[in-house]
Amino acid sequence: MSSQGVPPEAIEFESEGRLLKGSLFMADERPGSAVILCHGAFEHRLNWSEYAARLAESGCSTLTFDFAGHGESAGLRSLVDMPVWAYNLRDAMNYLARRGFLRFALVGWDFGGSAVLLAAAHDPRIACCVTLAAPVLVNPPLADRLAFMLASGAGWLWRKVLHRPLTLNRLAELEKKQAAVDPQANERFYADPEVRQLLRAVPVPDSLHSAWVDITPAVEKIQAPVLVLHGERDHLVPIRQSELLHDRLTGRKEFHRLANSGHILHFDQTKEQVLDKIIQWVKQYL
Repeated sequence: MSSQGVPPEAIEFESEGRLLKGSLFMADERPGSAVILCHGAFEHRLNWSEYAARLAESGCSTLTFDFAGHGESAGLRSLVDMPVWAYNLRDAMNYLARRGFLRFALVGWDFGGSAVLLAAAHDPRIACCVTLAAPVLVNPPLADRLAFMLASGAGWLWRKVLHRPLTLNRLAELEKKQAAVDPQANERFYADPEVRQLLRAVPVPDSLHSAWVDITPAVEKIQAPVLVLHGERDHLVPIRQSELLHDRLTGRKEFHRLANSGHILHFDQTKEQVLDKIIQWVKQYL
């Protein structure tokens, strides 16, 4: 619900030839400014509805949307491609600009946070950013790189012969890793039918951007203030990723470690603390 008690507006926009779906939570305060919440890999925008509603209640109009191949948006299912996601985010801002919004605060979790950083490196409309457990440099060992190359070749051949993508089931692999300190939050996340469907069919080689990442050159170009958040008990993305991010940022920045949180900070037992920090940062700079 928005700050006026009105349900969010269902919206859609085109990006890279695909139709993307979103929800816009309107607020009366800060006209011309909006927050965009970006979900992570193999997730969807509905997981961010509570945060969006709370941001709207605090006076910040907020958009959530599904990246290509996720949620209700078109595109290759389970696609995680950083350049594509950055373009999706750019086109979300372009859509809001047509609605009269000129300045943006970007908030992103996991690879949604990586997309936020890529966008912030080039777009002067971005007033500030918040990242939650965002990967910035994932450099696999040589054996894994060779496996990725072989998977890329197999994926190309599979598509050439069968005219459909080769997919990997990553659900069992990731379910073994605790995503949240709170057992109920962990169970809720992995029980989500959409999350389970996305993890069961990860396209190869299209989603290798989620396993081999280096966006540090873009990070060094960011001028907007960046708040970096990471759970100290994150078993999926090591906290070293956010330490590296904070070190490479050259503008205004803050880094907060959350002692009682895992990877899914927006679900875990510190989710209220995380939301408070987001609202404070956004209101300071938006």
